[in-house]
Amino acid sequence: MLKLVDKTDLKSVGYCSRVGSSPTSPTMKDEKFNLFGSEWTIQYVDVIPREDDGFCFGLTDYVGRVISIATKDRDGNPLPKSELRLTKGHEMMHAILGTGCYSATNDEPLVEWLGRCITSLLDQKVLK
Repeated sequence: MLKLVDKTDLKSVGYCSRVGSSPTSPTMKDEKFNLFGSEWTIQYVDVIPREDDGFCFGLTDYVGRVISIATKDRDGNPLPKSELRLTKGHEMMHAILGTGCYSATNDEPLVEWLGRCITSLLDQKVLK
């Protein structure tokens, strides 16, 4: 269930927690977008470090208004463009919900569903 929260309570969320930084991917340029009057940056990085040995596709930093998207898998192989697109949609849903001050104990299923729905609508050219 979604609830209204104070924006100051929001921290980085996504498929993982950030543990340091990763070099920006030289093959993809950062993107900027405006969300409810706030400028956000999408940065493409090789990998997003984790505390454990797992893999992180994307990360949303509400305070810094930055979405990080990994462009390579844990073995250094490039991720397919389709995976980058799904991750971008997923992380943008985090940004939209977070900017709107909505939070949930476990919003990953909702965020994943919304991200996939929006991506599907864009692919069908229903949204342009």
